[in-house]
Amino acid sequence: MRKCVILVDNSNLFIGGQKFSAHRNGGAQKGDDHAPVDHTWRLSYDNLFAFLADGRDVEMAVMVGSESVEHPGPWSAARKNGFEVIVHERSPGHGEKCADTELVVRGTEIISTSEQPMTLVIGSGDRDFVPLVSAAHRYEWDVELCAFKNSFDPDGELAQAVDLVRPLDDAFETIGFNEQG
Repeated sequence: MRKCVILVDNSNLFIGGQKFSAHRNGGAQKGDDHAPVDHTWRLSYDNLFAFLADGRDVEMAVMVGSESVEHPGPWSAARKNGFEVIVHERSPGHGEKCADTELVVRGTEIISTSEQPMTLVIGSGDRDFVPLVSAAHRYEWDVELCAFKNSFDPDGELAQAVDLVRPLDDAFETIGFNEQG
């Protein structure tokens, strides 16, 4: 079995999970871009790591996220559970492009300098990763997409480019929990 490299866009999985949780609880309609979110839902980083690794040895696991001064992220929990964490400052009106770019650059560096092909596990449904998938395939890597179905188009460019799609909806109970407040 090949080793794997895991790349995670924390915001994509976190927001996708909050939308899925709200939908499951009757608060969201499928296909609604402005669907409600369940603000009590949180990622369980140890279980997320295990799900993404899927029994394989992990060469490297990188999680990128953003935070504002008012809302610091959950980075110590992610680090404790095996992720190298890179955090960018979130700027109002500028979205999450820095996180996506960071993951594509890091992924390309890892792929192009590795001695042998591995499996790249992308934890995000963002189509900004299509060029990374193409680069991985040029180096004979397998590529898996792990994201909530509300975060990607199953007939879209990213889902069609990867070798395997593993929806996180199927692992919802395992990779997250509702924080009681």
